[in-house]
Amino acid sequence: MDIVLNEVAWAENALIEKSLGKHPSETLGRVAKYFIHEKGLSQTKARVELENFLLACEPTASKVMWEKTLDRSMRYGAKFKPVKIDSVIITAEELSIIDELHGTQLRRLAFTLLCVSKYMNAINGDIDYWVNTPDRDVMRMANINTSVKRQSLMYGQLRDEGLIRFSKRVDNLSIQVLFASESGTPELYVRDFRNLGYRYMMRTSQQYYECERCGLVCKESDGKTKGRKRKYCVECSVKVKTAQSVNSVMNRRKYVNGKDNPYVVYMHEFPDGKKYIGMTGQPLTRRWGNGHGYDDQPDVSMAIAKYGWDSVRHYLLFENLTKEQAYEKWIEAIRLYKTYMPEYGYNRAFTNIINKDLACKPVDIGVTRLTPVMLDNHGKMVC
Repeated sequence: MDIVLNEVAWAENALIEKSLGKHPSETLGRVAKYFIHEKGLSQTKARVELENFLLACEPTASKVMWEKTLDRSMRYGAKFKPVKIDSVIITAEELSIIDELHGTQLRRLAFTLLCVSKYMNAINGDIDYWVNTPDRDVMRMANINTSVKRQSLMYGQLRDEGLIRFSKRVDNLSIQVLFASESGTPELYVRDFRNLGYRYMMRTSQQYYECERCGLVCKESDGKTKGRKRKYCVECSVKVKTAQSVNSVMNRRKYVNGKDNPYVVYMHEFPDGKKYIGMTGQPLTRRWGNGHGYDDQPDVSMAIAKYGWDSVRHYLLFENLTKEQAYEKWIEAIRLYKTYMPEYGYNRAFTNIINKDLACKPVDIGVTRLTPVMLDNHGKMVC
């Protein structure tokens, strides 16, 4: 079973995300603990809530198929209280003993055994730092992938160094960590028992990094430390990129639909004195595209090609408008500056629209309007 320092927070997160995780039986056991000991539910009510949680995670799950697992989880949840530990403290003296060992894998194993022994001591009281965790789990936490023979040799080396001892009982595979102690100078606070071997190596190597999202310590896959350092583990990286893509799509939809975005009305003034009036709910730098935002408007694009984008002056006329308000102000500004007429501007493509709106209702030329504010080529106000 994976070691979790705060099973209450872990169970609450599982309930929120409606996820059984990679090990459903472990998840159900911890959630059962949470219902019984934290929520104070009777075992009957806790069983009902546990079944509801299972169906929320797996709507097609069969209660009959899961009955034995649910029963086992309830027995486990009733027998043990949730673990609530802030961290396991490793002292500078303990780390110095580990650092003196020869061999990276040996140091990783010693560090992992030390962390697990302190965890077992914290949840079971003073048990003299005994570890009863299966070897396969210890090796997984230590990030050691080697043969059983090599594993046995490493345990033997640690015993010969006087750092561990084995149980005298033949049928007991527990290990006592002899160099563990609560006294000393705290140097490392271990709050995540995943990849303990990498966590130890991170102290001295830049090849390892801690995920900013989930706290998992990972190793650079290419073995290089050049360039930008990784911020997320593989799983969190996928989630972050997915969230960014969704946000990007939603933002683009907002720009297209004009919802929740303030509109502005702006004006371009060309060296020949002619003007162009525009409106947009996008950031101006996105709309203008350094002049390429008008490639589909021949009159404007030809003027930009003739004079150059840097020769065009930009002005803000109205801001913080709804799409409907911006359209009205856009019509009024075009009418005011006469930019729909070839001799005054480049809004000639909108002549039919202007004439239609003018025919429907008269435009009040004397409406309140902004004094034109000069902008730079990126839509920023010029001081």
